[in-house]
Order: sequence, then structure tokens, then C-alpha cells
Amino acid sequence: MVNSKKQLRIVFITREGYRLPGARYRAYQLAKALKSENIQAEVISYADKLGGKDGERESEMDTWERAILNWKAYRWLKNYPPHTVIILQRVHYHWWGPFLAHLVKKFPLIIDLDDWEFKENFKKSGFISNSRAEMLTRVLLRHSRGISVSSHFLHDFFSSYNPFYLPSAVDTEIFVPSSSPPREKLTLSWIGTLQHRNTLENIEFLLRVFRKIRKSHPKVSLELVGSGYYEDTIKKITEGEKGVRFLGWVEPDKIPEYISSIDIGLLPLTQEIKFNLAKSPVKLFEYFACGKPAVASCRGEAIHFVKDGINGFLARDEEAFTTKLEKLIISFPLRRQMGKEARKTAEERLSLKVWGRKFREWLVSRIEI
Repeated sequence: MVNSKKQLRIVFITREGYRLPGARYRAYQLAKALKSENIQAEVISYADKLGGKDGERESEMDTWERAILNWKAYRWLKNYPPHTVIILQRVHYHWWGPFLAHLVKKFPLIIDLDDWEFKENFKKSGFISNSRAEMLTRVLLRHSRGISVSSHFLHDFFSSYNPFYLPSAVDTEIFVPSSSPPREKLTLSWIGTLQHRNTLENIEFLLRVFRKIRKSHPKVSLELVGSGYYEDTIKKITEGEKGVRFLGWVEPDKIPEYISSIDIGLLPLTQEIKFNLAKSPVKLFEYFACGKPAVASCRGEAIHFVKDGINGFLARDEEAFTTKLEKLIISFPLRRQMGKEARKTAEERLSLKVWGRKFREWLVSRIEI
């Protein structure tokens, strides 16, 4: 049992690398925030530190390779001092190395979830579930000191475990507004990963909206940023689309500069599925921090932060998305005012500094129980 706040040493365990938002926001950035709160914190990334693969290349690893990575993680962790706290970011193949260290070394275990890792419509009877990931997560939670979640949906789903709500907070000292005078040629932007079929459907929705916009506003352009399994598909469906540019991958450290160059952010979510409801919309938060107005689907975590008509727009369908986007396109004063309100929201409700402090306080309370 840790009996001193100064003794805490936090180790985030993630299978992903810094380039992916899950690890970057839920591990690397939180470690940075905890350090500023005088807590030792570091990240062990299977991809960055142990030689694993992530993202679209993760499927290239077989069971043996994944087992070796877990053994490496265990051997790394077993040399840590007794006051070490393990934070397992998501429950995936990388769980058993940290869990073994927890069992052998008695390290307190915290589970952090920011995604829907189970079957979309799994069935459960008592402990038995047709989703092995769901059963495994409940086993780990029984061994853990606490669980942090990134969305209101996950908070409700795991309510019996007394979860701590922790949005994927944005560093408002890195993502900052830039002064941009009225421009005749506006840039709309979508940023994300291209790993799932539903993301492809969201982009197809966006292209339909943009074609309507383009008829009345031919100088407006749309940029798509991201990479993943569906990257080649996106290239094909955008080829020949007037005003549309697929930029591919932009390095994470260059994203603040990129967002400063655009005018309006876009977050379409067309499916009412758990995968969408569970996610923390980090790109929306980055738009806000950079003082950019955004149009988002009226679905998932966005509804808790977008005040429709104040700091952005919420849209229920394609027609509403088109109409509200056009309002922003034709009015620079509206874009500027909404951008100011968006920045205010980021500073007050989404700042890494604010949530880093809250996370520290929660961690100390859990470890000292």
C-alpha cells in the first residue's frame, strides 16, 4: 500500500505508439501532466519501446510475437520499486505482461478505457459473455484499484465499478488560436484514422455534403487527413473530386500548425453504434483549442461539449449538416465568435492542465484506499 503522495511512480502501459491518439492522449500526454504535478510518470509502449507493431500493421504480429512482447514488458516492470502503479491503457493483447507484474510484485493496477473493444452487440449471462474481451476486462477490473473512462457512454456502461470520467484532454499550450483575417477561399478539414469501415462511411457522408456546398461555394475546399487500412479506398473515392484533397498522414507534432491553417473542423458520425458513442473526439477538442468552429454530428461525446450555435454546430442528418456548415462558410463574424467560444470551452473544460490535476487527485485517492 502506498502511503505517501511523493512516493507514487506511475507507469502507463500501451500497445500503441505515440503516433496514434490513444497512446498519445491517454499515456504520453497524461504522463507529461502528472510530471508537472510532481509525480514520477513514464510510458512503456509496446510499439515505441519494445519493438511491436501498431495501427494497420498490428495484425502482422502472430501470437508468439505478442507473447514475447508481454514477457519483455514483465521483465522490464519487475525491476521497478514497490510503490509503482501500473495504468493499463485499453485491454488488448498487451494485458498479461503488466498483469503478471501486478500479481508478482503487488503493483496497484488501474485500467484506462477510451474505446469500445468488445463485440458491438455482445450477449451476457451472469459472468459468461460471447465477448472474450468483455469477460477479460471484468476480470482485470476485479483486480484493479480503479478505472478511468473517456466518455459518458463508457461511464454509464461501467457504472458499477465507480469509474472516473477522464476526457482525452488537449494541451492548450500547444494547440493555440491563430489570427486569421477573412478569406475568400475557405478550407474545411476532417482528421482521423482510417482503420474501420464506419470511418469510410463517415467520409462518404462528408463528400455528399461537400458536393452540395461546392455548388454554391466553388472556392471552398475540403482536406482529409489520416492513414490506415482504408487509405487506398479513400484515395480512390476522392480522386477527381473537385476541391477535395487527401493529405494522408500528418505527423502528430505538426497537427497544431495544420489546424491553424484551416477554417472549419468537421466531425461526422453517421452510425448510432457503441464504437462511436464510446470514443472521446480528440480532433474536435483540438479544433476547439485552436479556436476553430466545428460542425459535428449530434451523436456521442460531442453533444456534451458542443453548444449548438454557440461554440459550434450539432447536426442530426445530412441536410442539417449541410445547412449549418453553410452558415459558417458565409459568415466570418460567426466563425470568429464561435471560435472564441470554442477556445473558452477548451480552456475551461478540456485542458490537459485541468484534467492532469484532477487525474492526480483521483489516482492518489485510489492508491491510498
